[in-house]
Amino acid sequence: MRQKTAVLEATLEHMEQGVMMINAQHVVEVCNRRALELLDLPAGLMRSRPRFDEVLAYQWQQDEFSRTPNDIQEFVRQGGLLDKAHVYDRKRPDGRVIEVHSTPIVGGGVLRTYSDISERRRSEERIRHLARHDGLTSLLNRDALLEQLTAALADAAVRALQAQKVTQLAIRYLDLDGFKPINDAHGHVVGGKVLALVGQRIRHAARESDLVARMGGDEFTILQTGIEGSDAAVALAHRVLESLQRPFHVETQRLDIGASIGIAVALPGDGPDGLLRRADAAMYAAKAGGRNRVQLAQPPS
Repeated sequence: MRQKTAVLEATLEHMEQGVMMINAQHVVEVCNRRALELLDLPAGLMRSRPRFDEVLAYQWQQDEFSRTPNDIQEFVRQGGLLDKAHVYDRKRPDGRVIEVHSTPIVGGGVLRTYSDISERRRSEERIRHLARHDGLTSLLNRDALLEQLTAALADAAVRALQAQKVTQLAIRYLDLDGFKPINDAHGHVVGGKVLALVGQRIRHAARESDLVARMGGDEFTILQTGIEGSDAAVALAHRVLESLQRPFHVETQRLDIGASIGIAVALPGDGPDGLLRRADAAMYAAKAGGRNRVQLAQPPS
């Protein structure tokens, strides 16, 4: 029995998971080294075989649950234990994400394990980011922009039906002028760096709430919501145009480009595809008018 106990204790102390066993009287009978490390619990407290509510009280004092969603905080306030198996993730104050897995023990009590899943969550977040963002500029990609535009138009339609005050939204379609000669003369590496810088300048010129996307190639869009009329949409387009007309410096090269920008302000009944087509047509009209211009789409007749 002593040998089995020693093996069990050694196993617990060398596990990658934190382990805590709470008996039917809510006393913490087991808490291994890894649990102390993952939760920043004092060894002295845990050696004293505290009640689980004493452990929670200590954690509240340390602001342990400051980054925890309200529903989990409420669960913890109610004792943090259930008589059925359950799993949840908890973000610690230091940013690590801990997976908490609880299993009822026959006769009463709970066996709880703690796993650091921070790297897994970071990997999942990177995958989600890559699925919605352009790899070169880190701006939204075409699919994500269409999703956001669809949602914004639907929200505007609902507000109109409810007779709420409705502000307008506008989409700007931007195509670079003079980019192809740069790409041809200096290669795709320099061209890629120019596109990344273009994305940065557009993002800087736009408001924090505006959505900027790279649609592919040297085409970009800006979705602006909450505007009172076309003047605000045109003003943003001119800010973007002005920022892009400043020289770009890439690998000792001074490079000059411009942009043609078409603007479409949403009208009742507009869908995302139709709105984008109007903005795209306005952009081509700006190119035809001499490039480095802003063109506001006229309402369909």
